[in-house]
Amino acid sequence: MSLRKDTQERVLIVLQDPTTGDRVAGVVAADHASTRLQFVKGDGSTVLVTLVDNTNWFEIDATNSPGCYHFVLLNTQTNVLGQLGWTCMPAASKFKTMSGSDTVTSELADIAAVFARLGAPAGASMSADIASAYARLGAPAGASMSADIAAVKTDTAAVKTKTDNLPASPANEATSTAIKAKTDALPPDPADASDVAAGVSAAVVAIKGADNRDLSQLAGGTWAGQTLKAIGDKTVNLPGDPADASDVTAQIGTLTLNVQQNNSPWPGW
Repeated sequence: MSLRKDTQERVLIVLQDPTTGDRVAGVVAADHASTRLQFVKGDGSTVLVTLVDNTNWFEIDATNSPGCYHFVLLNTQTNVLGQLGWTCMPAASKFKTMSGSDTVTSELADIAAVFARLGAPAGASMSADIASAYARLGAPAGASMSADIAAVKTDTAAVKTKTDNLPASPANEATSTAIKAKTDALPPDPADASDVAAGVSAAVVAIKGADNRDLSQLAGGTWAGQTLKAIGDKTVNLPGDPADASDVTAQIGTLTLNVQQNNSPWPGW
């Protein structure tokens, strides 16, 4: 039997006839040797406790439970952890000497203290409150709540491994905005090799032109130089503003006057 440390407890004892072994009813405090019980605590110290009927010595029921008694241990007698031995000796030979031991533990006292700190249950009982808490938590996804928590810890550890490699301020607004501005202009798949190859091919065709010039000639400058010289020969004699309408009108007027003078019957007029 476990006894709560520093707590008053009751211990059951059955008394038997020393000859027949039958249960003995009607034993009172005075039937004990020196009217006392002796206890040995976990630290080896001994205590003699004087018995008083219906105070710390009780017969349970002489008719329905003959030979069954209980004695009371005060908190001063359960103040040492460990085994608490006891001896019950008769004053004469009314019952057989009995002895036993119980364990004084702090676990039950600690639980009692926790419940005391928790206070009265919000529901009908503490069990009802615990059932309500489980109902709100819901059934575990795995074998147990502990298994679910272990799975979450595994996932978060994997995430942490990746986030440990992030820069000090990955969420910097200015930096993220600048990156977004650049990535918005990228094609859907900027790293697609076929897109890059197609772009290069299109650029080569545009450079070679309609007559499919040899790129080596373009690179050497021979064809480009000849072409630019021919263009220069044709444009060097153009006026500064060949598309100026006033220049064209003036030239037409001069040409018309010359024609008129050459066809006049009075040359020079």
